Amino acid sequence: PDEAAASAIVSREPHVLIDLNGLSKGNRPGILLRRPAPLILSFLGYPATSGGTAQMVVGDGVAAPPELSSLFTERLLLLPGSYFLSDHPALYPRPQGTADESEALRCRGGEERTPAGGRCVALPGQGEVVLANFGQMYKIQPDLLDAWCRALATNEKGVLWLLRFP
Repeated sequence: PDEAAASAIVSREPHVLIDLNGLSKGNRPGILLRRPAPLILSFLGYPATSGGTAQMVVGDGVAAPPELSSLFTERLLLLPGSYFLSDHPALYPRPQGTADESEALRCRGGEERTPAGGRCVALPGQGEVVLANFGQMYKIQPDLLDAWCRALATNEKGVLWLLRFP
């Protein structure tokens, strides 16, 4: 199947092929290793080296620090600011009657606060723990959740933030 997919890509004569998956669930490195395009970029799906399936990794100075470029098999193409794009509010709009961005700004009022489930929650202060995962929930394995729970048990003001997908 990888050979057929690579052949189909070659037949379209692309100049650049962008891998949005990287080394994550459902990846098909066998296609990319056949070099079906003159230039293969890795972007978004996996913010680290592809291990040789791509020739360039698109990132930023935080996700792919230039001083660590020797750890990448690819050349780094670093964007100013953040390479990560998100339109989560457009994809998953909040139901009416819950906090939105304008409400989040009103919540701050000199004190660091953020919207959560339609209400404002104070951000933790000095010495408090925030554990956060903004990825898909299926990626959280039971042993990881257990480790988070143990860490939270050591700090009574610790919180766990998860991104809720509809």
